[in-house]
Amino acid sequence: MIVLNCVSSSLRIMASILSGLNDYSEPVKMTFNEKSIRLTLKCGLSFDVDVSEESEDMEGFPEGSVCYVSAKYLGISINACIDSSCMMLIKESDGTIHLGADQVKSADGSDEFGYEVEFKSVDPFDEKPFSDGGISFTMEQSDMVELMGISESFGSVDICRNTGVVSYRSGNDIITVVTKYNISNAGNSKSSPNFEINLTEEIVRMLAFMGNGTIDISIDETNSLIKADDGKMQLIEKKEKRKYDTATFKNGNTKFIISGNDFGAIIPALCGSLSEKSNDEKIDFNWVSTNSVGVSWKNPYGESYINVECGDSNKFEPFSIGCSTLAILLGAVHDSSVMFCENGDGKNIALCTCRRYQRKLIF
Repeated sequence: MIVLNCVSSSLRIMASILSGLNDYSEPVKMTFNEKSIRLTLKCGLSFDVDVSEESEDMEGFPEGSVCYVSAKYLGISINACIDSSCMMLIKESDGTIHLGADQVKSADGSDEFGYEVEFKSVDPFDEKPFSDGGISFTMEQSDMVELMGISESFGSVDICRNTGVVSYRSGNDIITVVTKYNISNAGNSKSSPNFEINLTEEIVRMLAFMGNGTIDISIDETNSLIKADDGKMQLIEKKEKRKYDTATFKNGNTKFIISGNDFGAIIPALCGSLSEKSNDEKIDFNWVSTNSVGVSWKNPYGESYINVECGDSNKFEPFSIGCSTLAILLGAVHDSSVMFCENGDGKNIALCTCRRYQRKLIF
């Protein structure tokens, strides 16, 4: 039998993942190793749960042995033991799995459990056959957390590497968002193989859930799969083709440079949430002087106008930004400065640079 220490964050992560499954009846593969149990889900996600130092001999579970159990009953059992004494016991008898929580000694000295469940093993499933093709890169988990906000806005995000530079792209029919994280590009060289993949919002959320600091991502071109691994948790998913334009957008003439704080000052003046406004509602930008830009928009009573301080403002032709596009711009800028310029093809570019990343928005 095995005694697990449920105080560990890995068990709490396990409980959260199991409770979030779309199909709660799907099987879970349990692989018993010397110091851990690896749980593998049919969706391709696997993670290790450490076995406590108090564990008895793995009687009935020799190293490398495998059993398949129901995600439903496993999840119920884990949640119960987390809420009780933070100890869980697993044992097997005649093909039946027993899980018990809240282990105590009875009056006669025998073991008893405040909570216990047993269930039969279930049929196994075929795992995705990943083959390491030599294409890989490492990214910071904190980068993926920031990307989660972008993928939630657009539904997915592309990850591309071109001549050693890794960038992330997302967008819709009115705006393209290109992000290059400075830390993630460390260790890449011009000779590193180029690649282009697309990750859905659900996959990005899972990767952001990984908590060991860095995430190693490998690509299997033969089987069209990707693998993400942080040393404790692993995800194998189908490789999807890129969705967003990978062209290099060159910066043209600079219009003006404005700080994130001054740019964000536009929001209170608009008197309402930008995300709730239609992109057909426009915000007009006009050149005023070398250190200020005029911002105007229509309201129910007429037209509003404010001057916003800026630096290095060159005289430019008036241009407009849709309200929902402006909301995306403000969300991407944070507290860094942003440079507005044009690329000569009728597109406007907002370029913001800070310590962690460079972000370019084409609209």
